[in-house]
Amino acid sequence: MPPQLLLKRLAPVFHAESESRCRRAGLIASGVALLSGLILLAVVQEQETPPPGTGIAWVLLAAWFIWACRRIAARWRIDPKVTARRIEARFPDLQGRLLTALDLPKTSTPGYFEERLLREALTHSTEQDWTRAAEERHAWRWPVLQGLGWLLVAMLGVHLQSIDSPNPVAAETAAAAPAAIPITVLPGDTEVEKGAKLIVEARFPETGDLPESAEVELLDPVSGEPAGPSIPMTRNLDD
Repeated sequence: MPPQLLLKRLAPVFHAESESRCRRAGLIASGVALLSGLILLAVVQEQETPPPGTGIAWVLLAAWFIWACRRIAARWRIDPKVTARRIEARFPDLQGRLLTALDLPKTSTPGYFEERLLREALTHSTEQDWTRAAEERHAWRWPVLQGLGWLLVAMLGVHLQSIDSPNPVAAETAAAAPAAIPITVLPGDTEVEKGAKLIVEARFPETGDLPESAEVELLDPVSGEPAGPSIPMTRNLDD
């Protein structure tokens, strides 16, 4: 009965340990990705015109990074003796049989005592669930933390995309807003007695289109709020 059969019995335990390692690697990678996203957010907010597609590009890169870290963790070699020590600690009744069986030569034919040792270890694997040695306390928290990590990555990506994408309503409003026209207002700063008339003249530049209408707005000198109704101005010929 070669020790290779014992390694086959340990395969489910190796798989459980690999899954646990992948979960840990995924969570660490999610934390690193979120940290890089926050740094990117601070950089983007400092720019007047952020590059388009920043949020989408970051989400794709973060997803690839998390996937790559999980793949690397899954391919990382598992030491059978380390796994055997965990099983021995979880099941003290093995009394070191599993570690001793793993130390047996793989090429030589086992003798009576080696054969008995292997049988006892294999019998124990059928009577007890060795995968319990790879189980972690509060295992339910890992899916919750993974889902929370992906949710935060998605929310940060949407926020980054909203920063570098122009608001269509704001852009349309800015395009529709009239451009400022430099004008000269006469008589400028002056004093007027109560009840006296004042003629206000506004001169527009000779080049450029003239507005269809113009109004004089009276403002309170203290609050800056309108002090009365706006007064429409009249246009004299082609002035």
